[in-house]
Amino acid sequence: MNDLILDEISVYTGIRNARLVIEPDKYGKSFYFEINGVPVFAKGANYVPADIFPSRVTPEHYRKLIESAAAVNINMLRVWGGGIYESDLFYDLCDQYGIMVWQDFMFAIVFTPGHDDFLNNVKRELVDNISRLRNHPSIVLWCGNNETEVLWDLIYKRFFGIKSTLAETAGGISGWLNMIPQTPVKQETTEKVMKSYDDLFYKLIPEVLKEYDLNNRPYWPSSPIGGYKEPVNPFSGDFHYYIALSETPFEDYYTSRSRFYSEHGIHSLPDFNTVKKFTESSDCDYLSPVMQYHNRAMGGNQLLDRYIKRYYRYPKDFESYLYVAQVMQADAMKIALESHRRSRPYTMGTLYWMLNDVWPAASWASLNYENHWKALHYQVRNSFRKILVVPQFNKDTFKLHIVSDSLKPFKATAEITIMNFDGKKLRDISLPVNVEANSSVMVLEKTAKEFLAGIDTANAVCKVRLLQNKKEITSNECLLAAPKNLNLPKANIERKIFPLKDGYSIELTTDKYARRVCLSTDHDGFFSDNYFDLTPGQVKKVHFKPEGEIIDFEKDLKVTSLRDSW
Repeated sequence: MNDLILDEISVYTGIRNARLVIEPDKYGKSFYFEINGVPVFAKGANYVPADIFPSRVTPEHYRKLIESAAAVNINMLRVWGGGIYESDLFYDLCDQYGIMVWQDFMFAIVFTPGHDDFLNNVKRELVDNISRLRNHPSIVLWCGNNETEVLWDLIYKRFFGIKSTLAETAGGISGWLNMIPQTPVKQETTEKVMKSYDDLFYKLIPEVLKEYDLNNRPYWPSSPIGGYKEPVNPFSGDFHYYIALSETPFEDYYTSRSRFYSEHGIHSLPDFNTVKKFTESSDCDYLSPVMQYHNRAMGGNQLLDRYIKRYYRYPKDFESYLYVAQVMQADAMKIALESHRRSRPYTMGTLYWMLNDVWPAASWASLNYENHWKALHYQVRNSFRKILVVPQFNKDTFKLHIVSDSLKPFKATAEITIMNFDGKKLRDISLPVNVEANSSVMVLEKTAKEFLAGIDTANAVCKVRLLQNKKEITSNECLLAAPKNLNLPKANIERKIFPLKDGYSIELTTDKYARRVCLSTDHDGFFSDNYFDLTPGQVKKVHFKPEGEIIDFEKDLKVTSLRDSW
């Protein structure tokens, strides 16, 4: 009898120490995650349910989704509070791939009842999910809700007749805030609503976490907030930043400030293969009822169209329109992600909205409904590199930052080249750089007059390479004018195709600078790189792995650049 096993459990887990560091500093209060004593810049995305019907999500879909996140250097996913508590497999995969999870509780943009029956029901939900998830080392934060507190400060206070300093500083969205009526509400009603909120998010959830989360993870009452009972502000806490709400330019990303961007993004249209799965030929117009129904973003396709007109020459046909919409999203988020990363240690996280889609539609996602990579996903991989050079030309200033997530300092040489679209070098700058571990450093700042000195910005591009022992370790590029103002030439892009056991190897060369080269076929599959720039003298190699048989790949392969879109 002494050898009889009465109960047994086996779990996969990991040992790590995770902290959310909120401490006073010279700017306000820090907001960053520290893993095993090391400050970590959170490079990530918001995660939504993978399907409108969760039961349809297969283990293979989960695996492909998380593998695609890890493949682009994502180290954090925020499980959004408007979705679901995810399956065990989702968290197992995040554990396996070393992806941190910011876990919202499932409350979003809503005020809840405060009576005992409701709170007891919520407590049972909390106990069940905290007990189920607490052994996952990937979870580094519990968050009470999504956007309820900021909506109270921004909107509901006005509805209840309470003065809001946040609404007074809301900038471009103040116009539609003024449409919200100021309603006389009894003081006791206001107090009851506020007490119900506090009882759930500042009392019940912390108490249940204290009892059931044996790992004592940090808790953040709402996202975004400036701190406990503090409204959103640039100097502390986290922030949700959407330029499209007020139709501000992409360049605002250069100057916006936050300690941690837990949501931000701009939407785009899916690729033509995806669109064909929910349209007929008569629907192929961005203003068709079907296309408009498949865009649930505020402003819809009309807003998207206004941004396209602002930054790009107008696309010549529907397929080109889909391509330019994806390029626009990638270009905008390149500015955002790289501006956030070069702003460390002031900013210590950027989680774009969003990683994935719940259905085949226009959205903010970088992966479409079938987990195929959109232009943004390829851009995320570049902008989330371990070592990143960030050249940015904004208004009258050129700045070059080097960002490193490496835990070791290093020395290198930065080579800055301005070339025309024929590949001719117009200016070369070479400078030695010293980069500290886990840091961002500005290594060059010049006025436009100094940096350009007679160069025609409509006919040139800037490329930066970082070299060690004459070997390139990373590179990046920046435009010197808006895409629609570039005099892009028609490029002759030549290709060579070599069959492989698992697909094809493609070699590309060009005689002229080609912007955002896109490879596509009528068949689903994965390109190892896409939506890249191609310069004269460069040989670009891309691997394509089809999801099914292709009879004539050479005929099926389409090569498009931005110049081909108009």
